[in-house]
Amino acid sequence: MHIPDGYLGPATYGSAWAVMVPIWRYASKKVRQTVKTSEIPFLAMGTVFSLVAMMFMLPLPGGTTGHISGATLVAILLGPWAAVVAVSISVVIQAVLLGDGGITAIGANCFNIAFVGAVVGWGIYTLILRVGTRSGEHPPGASAAAPRLLRLTAAAASSYLAINLGALMAALELGSQPLLYAGRQGAAYFPFPLKVAIPAVMVPHVSMIGVLEAGVTVLVLAFVHKTEGTMKGLTAAVVILLPILAVFSGPAAQAHSTHYDVQQKAMAVRIYYSENDPAAYSQYELYGPGDKEPHQTGRTDKNGYLGFVPDRPGTWKLQVRGESSHGFHGVTTEITVDQALNLESFSKPLVATYTKLVTGISVVFGVFGLYALWVSRGGASRAGRK
Repeated sequence: MHIPDGYLGPATYGSAWAVMVPIWRYASKKVRQTVKTSEIPFLAMGTVFSLVAMMFMLPLPGGTTGHISGATLVAILLGPWAAVVAVSISVVIQAVLLGDGGITAIGANCFNIAFVGAVVGWGIYTLILRVGTRSGEHPPGASAAAPRLLRLTAAAASSYLAINLGALMAALELGSQPLLYAGRQGAAYFPFPLKVAIPAVMVPHVSMIGVLEAGVTVLVLAFVHKTEGTMKGLTAAVVILLPILAVFSGPAAQAHSTHYDVQQKAMAVRIYYSENDPAAYSQYELYGPGDKEPHQTGRTDKNGYLGFVPDRPGTWKLQVRGESSHGFHGVTTEITVDQALNLESFSKPLVATYTKLVTGISVVFGVFGLYALWVSRGGASRAGRK
């Protein structure tokens, strides 16, 4: 569901930024008004949970993968506006540090994942609770007063619908680019129309990813409800879940990003999501030093390879677009050619080496945040008893 740089035109990603800036301001204001200082570690934990959840990949037919977001679950536990802040931070971390999703597309990705997943998911959740309790029997939105089975059913339905609505928004944004930028200019952005983009994104979300999102949401909430929402129960649930997700997210995160390897044999470049998952038949454009028009265009082969022969020294720029079931990934690398027209160096993303380290650090910070909150709550309880 993450959209990379280069797939949305300025009108689209600019509009998304314009929509999200006031949403972020309002969400920050609500968090300052409603979240106590002692509860701030909850926000950190929500961010870490969402970050690791989006690294947990689901294999899909055809060798592709998809991911859950945890946005509705975070909204149910922390409230919708706190969830917008937490999940947005997670999306920004992925874009800036892990190369998953574009910088220009942060507004669009936060709208699709954080806003739709959290606020719309929370709205559907509370609506189901109101209908299920016939509105007048319990205060509006009083989820704690609703029967446990109703709360879990509402959580499953809302998380399933929210992640699919977010995926639909991403598909509409991508598929609208040929309409907004018709002609030659449209080739610079996402090239496929709505009739291609919507099925490509929605089929795996409706059939598999939405079901997984609902299942994870229900499992976590069932554990929390079993402990009657005590701090001990919530701490145990998240601390147990995150290391499990972190273990599985190591190889999954490799599939979630785009990597490449350059060999000196006729300047062969390999594009891949993981070692055994090549970016087959992906479109690419190659620009020579000082070129404004592509020196070479085409597609990678079935093993993710492309080749070119440089005709002059300098820095060559390669842009590749790779398709995944949960979105479309892009990578840009620079290849330096020496005076003898041999390979001198090439840039390589840090995510290929440090994904596991970033995930581990996130989990450690999250665990310490929960521990600090647990200790502060315990001190407050003891002071109250005195």
